[in-house]
Order: sequence, then structure tokens, then C-alpha cells
Amino acid sequence: MTYYIVKEAKIRVSWKKSKGRSGYVIYAKRGKKGRYKRVKTVKKQTKATLLLESGSKYYFKVKPYRVKNKKRRYDKMRKAKGGKPLNSIRVTYSNISGYQGYVVEMKTGSGKYKKVKETSRGGTIRFEKKKINPKKKYQFRLKGFRKVRGKRIYTQISVKKK
Repeated sequence: MTYYIVKEAKIRVSWKKSKGRSGYVIYAKRGKKGRYKRVKTVKKQTKATLLLESGSKYYFKVKPYRVKNKKRRYDKMRKAKGGKPLNSIRVTYSNISGYQGYVVEMKTGSGKYKKVKETSRGGTIRFEKKKINPKKKYQFRLKGFRKVRGKRIYTQISVKKK
């Protein structure tokens, strides 16, 4: 049995614009004692959405840069505001085929799986759960079904986690 265990949370980060800069390198560290690690590079914009491990407190810094003679020249790192996690989870299953229909099921904690989406199309199947509780663990699974004599016969589809 293979299913998704969601361990990431989207977090919006913002900072003040530096005049004349080509872009910014965003750094994050987990907890006060962690080390800053490069997580994303953006051009011109002063906010970004990051996908980080949930359940941890993060601190952010940005390092503005400008390009001169095809080389990046970096300024000193400075603080960036890390907002609250965006309260949603998006699950995507790709290259799915071979069944008449599909059901995405979700469970929280040790509860039972409940159907959250049904579709008759294969290919890419997407589901977004909004208003999540960041302290809860969410699990998803995908089932395919075929109709036999008017009844649905379900099969759980093994999916590789990306």
C-alpha cells in the first residue's frame, strides 16, 4: 500500500525592495540554532512562496544581487518576513490510466479514509485541501474502479511519492 504523507507546508516570505538589484537569494533556517540554507532564487519580485517541512519554526534572510559583466555581485544578507503557512495542501497524481474512474481519499491522524474527489478522467488528477490544520497529519490515497454488472470494483493504485 502506497500513499502520500504530507510533510510540507507552503509559506509566503516577503522583504523590502533593493533599488537597482537584479534579484534575491532566499535563505531559511529551522529553529534559532539552525544554519541558513539557500532555498530559492527569484528575480525582481519582493515575495515568494516556499515549500518547507511543516511543524517547524523558520527564520528567513535574503541576499540581494545585481548582475555586472555577467557576474553576480551580492549585497549583505538581511532579514525577511516569514508569514504564516498557507493553509492548503495540493496532491497531484500523474500519468494515471486503465480504469473507468478514480477516487482520491484522505484521512487525518489515525482516522478513516474518506472520499474527497471522484473523477472519470485519467491523466493528471489533482486535489487541493484548503483550511488545513498544520498540527495534523494528512494522508492521501488513490483508488481506481471498474464497473462490473453495475457495481464498482475498487483497486488501490500504488503511486510513487515525489
